[in-house]
Amino acid sequence: MGLQRLAVANPASTTDTTLFTANNQYLMSVVIVNKNTSNPVNCSVWVVPSGATLESEYAYIIYDFPIDS
Repeated sequence: MGLQRLAVANPASTTDTTLFTANNQYLMSVVIVNKNTSNPVNCSVWVVPSGATLESEYAYIIYDFPIDS
């Protein structure tokens, strides 16, 4: 099985964006690019597990990680 792009997003600054909703287990990767002129921009990436209702139940991959342009 080859690689498959599941989602692409180009959100505005300070915007939460859902990229993909899965009904199965997936191996995923996220590519973040700072297209802004300000340095750095802080980014967060998280997974919301099935049945999670509180932010404390989310699985954070990075939180406020600085990305230079």
